[in-house]
Amino acid sequence: MDLENPVQKPPESEGGDRPSNENSGQAPPPIPPATEATRPPPSPNNDAKPKEKRRDWLDRVKIGFEIAGVVALIAYTTFAALLWCEAKRQTKVFRDEAAQAKCDAAKQLAAANNALTASKDAFRRDQQPYLWTTGIPAYGVYPDPGTAKSQVTLDEHYMNYGKSPAVSVQRSTDVEIGPDALKKIHNIPFGTAKSLIPPTENDFFTGVTPPTENLPDLSKDFTVVIFSRFRYRDTLGNLYETDVCMARLATSAWQYCEKHNEIKDCSELACGN
Repeated sequence: MDLENPVQKPPESEGGDRPSNENSGQAPPPIPPATEATRPPPSPNNDAKPKEKRRDWLDRVKIGFEIAGVVALIAYTTFAALLWCEAKRQTKVFRDEAAQAKCDAAKQLAAANNALTASKDAFRRDQQPYLWTTGIPAYGVYPDPGTAKSQVTLDEHYMNYGKSPAVSVQRSTDVEIGPDALKKIHNIPFGTAKSLIPPTENDFFTGVTPPTENLPDLSKDFTVVIFSRFRYRDTLGNLYETDVCMARLATSAWQYCEKHNEIKDCSELACGN
């Protein structure tokens, strides 16, 4: 036993040979020494950081501009819509004001026309002619010359009481006698003659009955009646009619009949009735 080499060799395996290693041709990987420290990972490239920061800044700026553009578009659209609404409102207000102004102008024109018409009508009424009788008829009974008959005559005076001339004056007269004289009076057609009666002008006419042999008793009331109608115009062409009916009383006085005494403006009342 050798004391200088205490390490004993491992016994060889039976058979006298080592087992063959299939990978004997390759060397085993090196084992790092236990004392070697683990290496840290490589540090990133310092040049890439500014690029990434610049790209992020550009992206933010781009997004900011896009957002600003959207906001500006919304603001513009809203402003345009508000302008359109205001223009529409102003147009409606203008139309309403124009319509109201037109309506007011029409009312003012109508009021002016009404005032002018009323003024003209008032002037016409103030200036129109008025024909009416003056006093009472002059009554008489006269024989018919050359015959045994007699007839009643009535002289009636009339005057223009208005402020303007009565032009195109026409007259018709009916004289009735007897106990039913009031029932027999009627309108006589106008003659063709026309005259002009100036203001305050006094004129007269004579109404007669047909000659008769036997006159009725004329001493009683309403046995002698005269009905006269005047048709005339003013200088503006407006037509008027005056009806006058008077009856003789037993006292020789005269009074107006219950009907047929009026002055009519033919533009307002039916004439000729």
